[in-house]
Amino acid sequence: MANYPRLQVKVEKFITPTELQQKLLGIIGNDKVKKGVNQIIGERANKYVPMKSGALRESMHVGPKTITWGSGLDYGRYQYGGVVYEQNIPITSKGTIIGWYSKPGVTKVPTDRELGVPGEWKGWTFGYTTPGTKHHWIDEMLQHERRAMNTEITTYLKRMAKGMNK
Repeated sequence: MANYPRLQVKVEKFITPTELQQKLLGIIGNDKVKKGVNQIIGERANKYVPMKSGALRESMHVGPKTITWGSGLDYGRYQYGGVVYEQNIPITSKGTIIGWYSKPGVTKVPTDRELGVPGEWKGWTFGYTTPGTKHHWIDEMLQHERRAMNTEITTYLKRMAKGMNK
């Protein structure tokens, strides 16, 4: 094989931001503004959070750097992860499954089963029951609402820039 000289091309394109873009870039580092943007994202995503009692949706907390769900991080992380973990032992009453528990000290391990898929086993109905909900709810929200959310965030940023006299 012949030894050819290496060709390297570097393309740079500098685009000067518009006056509006400069204003918005000037406020985006503000914690109050970042928290407001995260609030918009969280409210839109919350529609896709699995709901049984509503506790997970109600637990949403927004900060300038984070959006979290779940009073106990493990529960929110488990629901978002979307993978069924075992070892789960059924709790039965009169031959019907009414709940689940795990033996203390036994490490639960992931399976190849997706969390939330509807089904029934020995009288136990499982899966997400609220239509449109899914694990990885941020991805689900972005798939359905990215454009509308971006418009809402831009409107919010313009309003904040005006209020901050930027």
